[in-house]
Amino acid sequence: MPYCTASRSCAPGANTEDLATTILMSNGLLNRLEGIRDAAQGGSYGALASSMGVTRATAQYRRDALVKKDPSAMEQWATGS
Repeated sequence: MPYCTASRSCAPGANTEDLATTILMSNGLLNRLEGIRDAAQGGSYGALASSMGVTRATAQYRRDALVKKDPSAMEQWATGS
């Protein structure tokens, strides 16, 4: 399995700062996804809004729109449906 070193980049053209930014952004995304998951399972709109970084009304609108849709193939995969 390849690994990154100072002389061998795993992402050609990316520097250390680019990779660090990507990692930090992915952590924020994971936190938001966890908040969405938790709220969809019965959490409050306020908690969802906080985890998404949006207003309560926006969180409520987005959750309601999501709940009205049929589960996507990835959602079915994630839930084992």
